[in-house]
Amino acid sequence: MILNVATVPGDDRLVDGVGGTLAAELPQVISWPALRFNTFWSARAPVARATIVRRLSHGPPDLAPSAVSSSETARRPGGGTAVD
Repeated sequence: MILNVATVPGDDRLVDGVGGTLAAELPQVISWPALRFNTFWSARAPVARATIVRRLSHGPPDLAPSAVSSSETARRPGGGTAVD
């Protein structure tokens, strides 16, 4: 599952809340700041970081810079859950 979560300048509460909520319920959750105000959260069965980096490196050559950037900026959520 991948969620595209938007923010406004200076306010990451929604991104942090979504990440914390996903992490409370799912075994592996990582994010990637895809655009200036958008973060993709990925939730799936656990995969080692080295495996993710290896898989990204086998993509089309034109995407290689994005794949390297993705693997370097991916993070696990911090913070608690958000309930609305």
